[in-house]
Amino acid sequence: IADRILVMNRGAVAAFGTVEEVFSDAGKLIEIGLNVPVATRIVSLLKNSGLDIQTDVFTVEDAAGILTGLYKGRGKAL
Repeated sequence: IADRILVMNRGAVAAFGTVEEVFSDAGKLIEIGLNVPVATRIVSLLKNSGLDIQTDVFTVEDAAGILTGLYKGRGKAL
């Protein structure tokens, strides 16, 4: 995986940062026509539904850890 990602949209920088930073704003990526990993989309939807969880997730393993934490009732899954 890359250390940094640069996302361009119509000739302008739309996002630049670490993988975690860029993927934490899945809505922005989708808005400009990019797809995001399924795990990222799922945690983003859960966050938008009111759960207090981190959104810088891009692997199934990361999402599974967060969801397991929620299931076990650990409170915040950050």
